[in-house]
Amino acid sequence: MSPYNWIPQKSFEETNWQTVHSVGQGGQQADSARNELCRVYWYPLYAYVRKKGHPPEDAQELTQEFLSRLMQGVGFDGLDPAKGKFRAFLLAAMNNFLANEWRKGQTQKRGGGTKTFSINADDAEAHFTKEPSHNESPARFYDLQWARTLMDRALAKMQQDYHDPFLFPVLKDIVEDNQNDESLAAIAQRVHMTPDAFRKALERFRAEYQERLQAEVRLTVSIANQVDEETQFIRKVLRG
Repeated sequence: MSPYNWIPQKSFEETNWQTVHSVGQGGQQADSARNELCRVYWYPLYAYVRKKGHPPEDAQELTQEFLSRLMQGVGFDGLDPAKGKFRAFLLAAMNNFLANEWRKGQTQKRGGGTKTFSINADDAEAHFTKEPSHNESPARFYDLQWARTLMDRALAKMQQDYHDPFLFPVLKDIVEDNQNDESLAAIAQRVHMTPDAFRKALERFRAEYQERLQAEVRLTVSIANQVDEETQFIRKVLRG
């Protein structure tokens, strides 16, 4: 018996960039879509701006202003989903913003005086300072945070449906790792399972994780045949 309450996945047509398109429309649905876009993707953008050398206060304001403009539909004009992935679009849009809009700057209060999206400065910087020290380029660092965001969303949805709250964090910690038989046996002993039973539980967990990760990826790509390509990219980034 599966440890999950299986949830049928939506078709690609139902999830294909609908959130992006609804930003340009009015009404409650558009507001909800805008909030979801910002809530999900603000941290990879903030981390990118910080890695570009901006101090915390400026990075917070830059990211907040960029997302506020997107929430107002500024920056989506001419967007053609057939031309690329949302990951790449957001990075290109942010680079354009950093190069042009911020320099223009100060003649009018940013955001027209209306704050449509707010970042908690303490939370943002606390998250950033916990990142391992490394010399990744800003673009590579952005990809890593993007990958982690999608992974975390997939795992969070899995956790809602998983029947064993004790076993879940154990499997979660090794879902992207390659464990040898000795390591798996040691973990199995720790959770009071036979190595064979634990291995089967891990196989089921990884299969479900793959499906959930692909579901998250579907929301960020243009066409169906990009799902596997982008999923492989995400997993490659996560594994280093």
